[in-house]
Amino acid sequence: MHHEACRDSLPLWVAGARGPVEAQAVQQHLAACGACRVERGTLTTAVDECATAAAAPD
Repeated sequence: MHHEACRDSLPLWVAGARGPVEAQAVQQHLAACGACRVERGTLTTAVDECATAAAAPD
């Protein structure tokens, strides 16, 4: 998977909304690309914070 394609796919990949073939391609790219691993970390943190905020009582 090319770098730009991976960056475009990361938000949906983090959300678990990619099929197994594309998910595998993203994982392979992440193994070799530090910039995309950083982006994955940022997205994962944002998703976790949203989930925490949604679960918090009003």
